[in-house]
Amino acid sequence: MKQVLKFIPLLATTIIILLHFYDKFMADLICLFFFLIVLPVIGASIVLFIKSFSFANTSWKVYFVWGVIDILLVVVYNVFEAPNNVCDPDIMAEHYEKNAVKMKELVQYTNQALDDSATIQLEFKHGDISIFHVSSKNVSWSERWDKDAEGKKDSIMALVGLTTDELEEIQDRLDELGCIGIITRKDRASCVICFRRVAMGLYSYILYDEPMGEEKKEYYMEDPAYIPYSETVVFEYEGGAIGPQTFPSAQRDSFLSAHKPW
Repeated sequence: MKQVLKFIPLLATTIIILLHFYDKFMADLICLFFFLIVLPVIGASIVLFIKSFSFANTSWKVYFVWGVIDILLVVVYNVFEAPNNVCDPDIMAEHYEKNAVKMKELVQYTNQALDDSATIQLEFKHGDISIFHVSSKNVSWSERWDKDAEGKKDSIMALVGLTTDELEEIQDRLDELGCIGIITRKDRASCVICFRRVAMGLYSYILYDEPMGEEKKEYYMEDPAYIPYSETVVFEYEGGAIGPQTFPSAQRDSFLSAHKPW
């Protein structure tokens, strides 16, 4: 029994690491709420992993291998996943410059696929739909996306004229862009491409078909939730239920002073 119990801290540590791969915000919340438990557990895992260097018996050898796997998972997370859990105006600018043409093509494809006057808000998480709100003329659907909604997917898509192939194509193009969603209405002059969620905040690009007017320019310059990038591109930050609701003022001011939108 004693040999089994010493594996509990390592098992808990592995679960915490894997939770960060699935949902960093949720994993961080769990670690925060159970801080007085998580910290000793991780500490115990480190101490026991060091003791396993003795290779005194089979269980210590297993512990060593397991600990090495956890270390490799942490390395993989920091190299491949952690960069996707941070965002700022410089990251958004760099990403836009690399993908501007494909973003425009995505908007054109999506609008061509939609019926006249149709609107969609579509977002994906881990390859599955997480948000799918639609409206067309006098009909709309904006309920929570769950298993019941999944069963109605075809009828929901039909409200705005989307086919299964078109929905999959939109998802593939978003994946290729490194973005997570799109909000568009066929007869509007602008579209929103959702770039990245960090904690409860959402970073997005507002893309205009034509250069925006002076009134819009003034609005975006004054509202700290937006950073105008050019006459046709605006960066947007949308806060969640808790946390900041706008771009950090120092970050926004620094970016705008270095990059004049017009």
